[in-house]
Amino acid sequence: MQTTSEVEGTEILLAGTVQKEALNTFLQGCPLPPDETVLMLMETHPHQVITPEERQDMLYFAIFDPDFDFSSYTSGRIFHAQGEIRWEQQDDRVRCVYTGDRAYKPALQDPSQRTLPVAYNRTYILLGKRLIDEQQKRINAHPGDFAEIRIPRLLRYPQLPATKEAERMQLVVCEYVDPATGHNYAYRFRSLVPFQKQR
Repeated sequence: MQTTSEVEGTEILLAGTVQKEALNTFLQGCPLPPDETVLMLMETHPHQVITPEERQDMLYFAIFDPDFDFSSYTSGRIFHAQGEIRWEQQDDRVRCVYTGDRAYKPALQDPSQRTLPVAYNRTYILLGKRLIDEQQKRINAHPGDFAEIRIPRLLRYPQLPATKEAERMQLVVCEYVDPATGHNYAYRFRSLVPFQKQR
């Protein structure tokens, strides 16, 4: 299920690289909007067999922490309502893509940039339903964990004031549509909101 709303204004798509050893410093120094929730979502791709306990830590979704060690994850993104920086480690370099308002663009090596057209906000219901207290105790889950029968791990979404009691969560995604063809050719994560049942 998704809803759509149009976003006015011009945004950019910026691509470039960062040296692997400079990743933490680079991400800690990215310009961020004041007084706004900033989230981070990271993923690691192991090169060996992992245990069920290790599987839980392969995906990490939380409120942005500038002191976090981003280099221990293979890829990730930091996002807020005005923009998103995505990265993926490749050999000795990290490929980065920024999408959003020009005011928050980071300083990348060898950058290429293009202007994006009007974007549309769409909301997508995320997998998982919040576990109630009895379920948490039975499976030794953390307070606020979500679960989905077809996913072999618990789902942990950031605990935000607006979503603290939500049974399900939604991700707001900015999608950029080519006006000539109507095709989506870029997107970015924008925010996390509670799912509201239609009445």
